[in-house]
Amino acid sequence: MSKPALRTVILCAVFLIRQNAPALDLTPLEGFKELEGMKIPVVLFTESRGKVQYKPPGNWKLIGKGNAISLIPPNVDQVLVKFIAFNKKKSGTAAPPAAPETSEELKAWAVQFIPVGAKEVAFDKEVPSPFTLEGRESSEFIFNYVLSGSPETVSVAITDLNEAERFVAIVSARKKDFDALHQQTIASLFSWAPVK
Repeated sequence: MSKPALRTVILCAVFLIRQNAPALDLTPLEGFKELEGMKIPVVLFTESRGKVQYKPPGNWKLIGKGNAISLIPPNVDQVLVKFIAFNKKKSGTAAPPAAPETSEELKAWAVQFIPVGAKEVAFDKEVPSPFTLEGRESSEFIFNYVLSGSPETVSVAITDLNEAERFVAIVSARKKDFDALHQQTIASLFSWAPVK
């Protein structure tokens, strides 16, 4: 292949990757928020319009980059708290359809986040708009299941950030730990705000 042809192939590949990548980059950056003269540590994420700030629950570690980040609470095991940004126009099984979905279609889409190997899966409830991101409402679907003999619960909260992008917050934990972890995760999402 000639150098000009190779360059064209590379440029096309970069263009396609950018087209399919979400605009929200969940790679955590350190930042501060000023409040009444005090500097409060926050996490910054990059989006197409600039940066957004987020205050995770206290002492939780953040690990991730690109379109996904995991939040790790202290002193709790068998837990998954994860935020994922999806490009709604990307093809693939995990990509959400581009058209607006009914509640039933969103619930069916949320099922993919139930852990592999889960047994006795049962839909518990739908929670309309447990949080908003920059004024955008969310839908949450909660399922109960058994994994390795242990009763567990998963919550999948979905917010469309715009026509092309979807944000998903997942909390999966043993039933005895779920309520506290879920409450802290949802409460922390109210700190999400654009940096001005």
